[in-house]
Amino acid sequence: MLTHANQFQENDMTLQSSLTRLYAAGALMLGFAVMQPAAAATTVLTFDEFPEGMNLMNQRIYPEVSIYGAIVTNTAALGLYPLALSHVAYADTGQMIFKFSIPDLRDISLFITYMVDDVDVYVYDILGALVGHVSLPPGSPGNTIISFANTTEFPIGRFELVGAGAIYAVDNITLTSFTPVPEPGTAMLFGIGLVGLIAASRRKNMRAQAH
Repeated sequence: MLTHANQFQENDMTLQSSLTRLYAAGALMLGFAVMQPAAAATTVLTFDEFPEGMNLMNQRIYPEVSIYGAIVTNTAALGLYPLALSHVAYADTGQMIFKFSIPDLRDISLFITYMVDDVDVYVYDILGALVGHVSLPPGSPGNTIISFANTTEFPIGRFELVGAGAIYAVDNITLTSFTPVPEPGTAMLFGIGLVGLIAASRRKNMRAQAH
């Protein structure tokens, strides 16, 4: 009778240990399955902190942003209109390129002011694939805000502005990146799962030492 009772107790402990491991594994899997929100980080390029006439060609004037083919200009000299203060990035050659090394850059908006129509904006991901294109044909408003939201697999790597003879400038370029962060509930599920697995492993080791 004593042997039978010990065997019953051992079977019961084995069942409890198996259930504990099952619950722990379920909590871990559920933690993986919970969707993670994203924390947004925004950078705004206004060009107002730079002196008029500064050549931005091949310069990394902002962290994680490189600019090519642009000059800091006072809009009054061009007859254009800024969105914020007086300084804008002006393309004296008709083309500007902005390259980014911002992790998970997804959204871009920019203010374009111009006197002659026909300006094109091209957006590329980090692999060089075209993910967005906006054309401002003749008759478009002379002061326009353009926005891009990239939903493809890879983040935005650069955008280019091309004006075929257009006199144009850009201002207030807003760059928004998104970094996934775990929800409190997700962290709790991971914690419960890990504690359960550790507890089950300890009980298993204690039984092995008892035998």
